Amino acid sequence: DRKWLNELPEHEQKIYPPSVINSHPAFKNFKLDLYDPKTVLEKVKIPFLALFGEKDRHIPVQRSIQRIKSITDKAKNDRFFTIKSFPNSGHLIQIVETEKEVLTGSKLTSVEEKIAYMTKFKANPEFINFLIHWVLKTNEII
Repeated sequence: DRKWLNELPEHEQKIYPPSVINSHPAFKNFKLDLYDPKTVLEKVKIPFLALFGEKDRHIPVQRSIQRIKSITDKAKNDRFFTIKSFPNSGHLIQIVETEKEVLTGSKLTSVEEKIAYMTKFKANPEFINFLIHWVLKTNEII
């Protein structure tokens, strides 16, 4: 299902045309992300964690959250799902302090530029604390 890919911002669609997706090593498994996860999400019976950075410009964050919620609500298995979005965080849940940082990263034109840019980010400590708490809680340790 290419619907999700078509919802990417226009500048992202230009960076990831089919020729890049089909040939670049970084996208070796990318095609796995092009399917519609509805049938899988409806059957989930184990803890599932979906994390988002509210300033992500690579995917449609609110649309993704709404879609997960609508699928799990209909399937009546929403007790297995935790959806969390982090303010002031980008696609990698990295701290993004200014809109300029968000826009600079989202307008890079090659995969190599994006990788070099992403290695400079600092992980959001709120994310790390949340993840530790979620893992412990999910495993009934706390």
